[in-house]
Amino acid sequence: KRVNFRSGHAFGKFVERFFKTHPEYFQLKPDGTRGPWHPGNAGWNCSMCVSNPDLPKIVVADWYERYSKVAGKGRFPEMPVVNACENDTPGACRCENCRAWDGPDPRFKLNEYWNGSRDSDPEMSSSLGIYGRLADMNRWGESATKPPTRHSATVGDRYAKLYNAILAEARKKVPEARVVAYAYQNYLEGPLVTKVDPAVIIDFVPRMYLPYDRDESEHLRMCWTNWRKAGVKDLIFRPNFTHAFGGFPVDQARQYCEDIAWCADRGLYGITLDSIMGSYSAEAMHDYAITRSFRDPKRGYEKAREDMLSAFGAAKKEIDRYFDFIENHSKAWTHESFEAIRRANPIKGGIFGGGSHRQANVLGEFY
Repeated sequence: KRVNFRSGHAFGKFVERFFKTHPEYFQLKPDGTRGPWHPGNAGWNCSMCVSNPDLPKIVVADWYERYSKVAGKGRFPEMPVVNACENDTPGACRCENCRAWDGPDPRFKLNEYWNGSRDSDPEMSSSLGIYGRLADMNRWGESATKPPTRHSATVGDRYAKLYNAILAEARKKVPEARVVAYAYQNYLEGPLVTKVDPAVIIDFVPRMYLPYDRDESEHLRMCWTNWRKAGVKDLIFRPNFTHAFGGFPVDQARQYCEDIAWCADRGLYGITLDSIMGSYSAEAMHDYAITRSFRDPKRGYEKAREDMLSAFGAAKKEIDRYFDFIENHSKAWTHESFEAIRRANPIKGGIFGGGSHRQANVLGEFY
């Protein structure tokens, strides 16, 4: 049975719609103002004031206006699922109510954003300074390095409370309603004490790095388990794996396939993949193994490679050798070695090479 519902960043137009009249709907920043970090990144990079009691009402009203028109129609009926996925940014609201919703994470006292130790620094109200202080990730892992420990406290509890509140509001309209919402950025680790209604579907967006090693796999599994312990029954696996070094030969799919198979026994409700870079000629084995897992999560990397090699006839052995080279080369790099070549290849403004739109700066050394 096929069904349909919507997920993805849900509040991207809220700044345009509400900021002038209701700034209280948006994040409270260290400088005491609310709203986007700067006008240039208005909608998608502004987190919400998730404890605001009006937010669930607005989200559900928007959803029900559309759902009531399409319910029961079409080839694949739309499920009554409210999209509550936060914007493409860490949860950053510092208002008293949002902070009161947070769990007892000792990292709040250590993190300079949450403890206010650098509030006088203009960078603390800039999106450029926020990502690295709130989320244990480097702009989707694009720089291909593991960031240092930044005491990235989890705001999973405030988001769990928001998801429950939206669900309660939706059930006033449709008793069987569900909610889909992210585990992402600085709430990927999940809530510490708040239980999540089993009707909430978690769209799980893990960290992503090159190299994707056993440590990253363990982190993914730890975060997934935390949401399950909080009461979540269904999770959608929604990685950005193919974004890492997109466009050039790389293959980290063996570990990805192992993780997908692991999730399959632990509440895997579906899989969706972002960041398809359109470089199949360079990443054919990597991309095929991941997408093959969509149909059969436990098929695994080796069988996917057998599928791929079966297309090459007399060239099978040579192609297999090439796949071995790309896979082994991808696994040979460490975070430290990649950081070294990034720093050795700066571009304009002193920015290190190797990140998004800058991979070409390090290709000579990487290959």
